[in-house]
Amino acid sequence: MAYNFTTFSSQVQKELGKSGDIALITTTRCGEWINKAQLVIAYDNPGLWDLHTLDSTTWDSTEDQWEYDFSAFDPAVLHVLKIKYVNTTDETYYWIKPYVGGLDAWDMDFPYIPGRGTGYPKWYVRRDKKIEFDLPFSADAAGADIYIYYALHPPVMTGTDNPTLTDCDECLIAKAKAYGYAAMGNKFMQTAIAQHAYANQLIADRVASEVDIEQPEQNTYQGP
Repeated sequence: MAYNFTTFSSQVQKELGKSGDIALITTTRCGEWINKAQLVIAYDNPGLWDLHTLDSTTWDSTEDQWEYDFSAFDPAVLHVLKIKYVNTTDETYYWIKPYVGGLDAWDMDFPYIPGRGTGYPKWYVRRDKKIEFDLPFSADAAGADIYIYYALHPPVMTGTDNPTLTDCDECLIAKAKAYGYAAMGNKFMQTAIAQHAYANQLIADRVASEVDIEQPEQNTYQGP
């Protein structure tokens, strides 16, 4: 059976033994748990192919600019995976690398980026919904395309919406049930823990199977 949001919610309620419950385990809450389950899986596993997308048109390198906002991206960004500089005019193409040490190291090493001069950035870091480069772009570097590969933020499901994660129905149900058992109180806590462990194993198996088809030199995740 292929599930959509409505049938997911009903199935979770049914498997919790609470069909028709209008006090605690309602279909509305079961739906919230399904959406939460998908988001948590996406957040914890940035390598899932269903979530990968590419934006190669939104950003152009702009002279003297070092900060770029992706809050308006559609679909929304969950994990930044890779960033590529593509200048077809002078045939300059290279990866801009994630900064080792992340945001804390970045702030220590580059306290004031506009004071560093201009050029071709080599490093980037994510700060909330923005990307910062280690240099503002020079005049020569301006006008190029900035490709951003990312794992998308799964949209909230309603009605007859299908999940973004394909072939993941059993895992979504199991993880949603774990939240349901936890909501029922201490008596069900061991069951909730078991359901979480089961769901996490299912998704771990899937991650392993997707990595198996990769070329050995490829890495699906190269950023924060």
